[in-house]
Amino acid sequence: MALTIGPEDVRQALGASEGGWQVKRLSAATQLQVLDPVHRLGYVPGPGAPTLEESESVAARHAKSAAASADWAGAPTKVDWRARNGGNYVTGIRDQAGCGSCVAFGVVAAVESMVRIGGGNPNLKPNLSEAQLFFCYGPQTYAGTCPEGGWWPEPALDAMRAGLTDESRYPYSDADQPCAVPSDWRHKVTRITGWQVLSSPAAIKAHLASVGPVVACFTVYEDFYFYGSGVYHRVTGDLIGGHCICVVGYDDGQRCWIVKNSWGGSWGESGFVRFAYGNCGIDDMMWAIDQAVVTTLKPWPTVKRGARGDSVRSLQHLLRARGQTPSVDGDFGAGTEKAVRAHQKVRNLTIDGVVGPRTWGVLVVTVRRGSRGEAVKAVQAQLKVRGVPIVVDGAFGAATQRAVKDFQTSVGAEPDGVVGAFSWQALVSGMK
Repeated sequence: MALTIGPEDVRQALGASEGGWQVKRLSAATQLQVLDPVHRLGYVPGPGAPTLEESESVAARHAKSAAASADWAGAPTKVDWRARNGGNYVTGIRDQAGCGSCVAFGVVAAVESMVRIGGGNPNLKPNLSEAQLFFCYGPQTYAGTCPEGGWWPEPALDAMRAGLTDESRYPYSDADQPCAVPSDWRHKVTRITGWQVLSSPAAIKAHLASVGPVVACFTVYEDFYFYGSGVYHRVTGDLIGGHCICVVGYDDGQRCWIVKNSWGGSWGESGFVRFAYGNCGIDDMMWAIDQAVVTTLKPWPTVKRGARGDSVRSLQHLLRARGQTPSVDGDFGAGTEKAVRAHQKVRNLTIDGVVGPRTWGVLVVTVRRGSRGEAVKAVQAQLKVRGVPIVVDGAFGAATQRAVKDFQTSVGAEPDGVVGAFSWQALVSGMK
């Protein structure tokens, strides 16, 4: 559907209402947005969530409350993560193009900022795959297909607990597509530890001031597409749909939220918009991320005669699982070297007694609930040195499964409770 109004209509409405924002001269990119506006959005309220109209009513009431001020919340009167403590903690503007995938872009924008904030370094360059969030996780939780799209923040944030790969591993396009994430994507994962809903302007401002950017959604009317600069508030036009974005700050002096949009850098104020408090339902509620964590899989350790420690103990258990008979004492001595050489011979590897990636790869045994034996003891011993109160008895029961799932979550692995090659590598390399 095309818009029913044009830039001159918006200018006239702004003049009549003494509006505080300006219409932008339409670039070629913005003209395309105007021709197909619905596909630039994508927010659909989830089950049990307020409708767009209900959110607008609540937000308007919030804005009139004295408790909406930053002073009341004990927060600064202005926060902007683009210029915080001398650095820019907001990553570059993206463009969702002609697919209703705004939820993925709003969530990823907030997570990327939290990576910079968590690392205390505005020069970090997180660039996560919106495509994985929308095209891999989305279909599992009722996300619509392109071009209409459609989703809501809660399932997207839940998916972020499992994590995303980088944009370079799975680039975004606005064409509907099957999930095409590489099989080894978990070797580097960015995930979140949790999220929460903020249901008042005071709580939102307190979080923005002390933690970082948040995700928000609002109602889009026709005039929003023509925004150029200033503090936006709706003055004219029909309702088009719902849209999600990332809020990177606020300004009580101008009574506005500072918003990062996903319509490219030629729209608005270089891709950003100052959005009036209480307008279009934006401050009914927002979604906050607790912490973002980047996990990179450590390489297999190389161990040889003279080595000591937990990785050697795991090696000895695995050798015993493969029919060799070294003592399990954590000391890579003559008996362990002999067992390694024997196994290398059986597997047609270079017989050097040194355990590197190839030897580890043929030693590890996939274990899961119900498994028994030396390989399970190796898993349990590794978990125990990480502080898990577990009995090393070689029986993979419920307690071991729970501990494995917790460990997998902490290192960015799929928390399925099955110890395969990835989980083995994370365990014996010392990841926590």
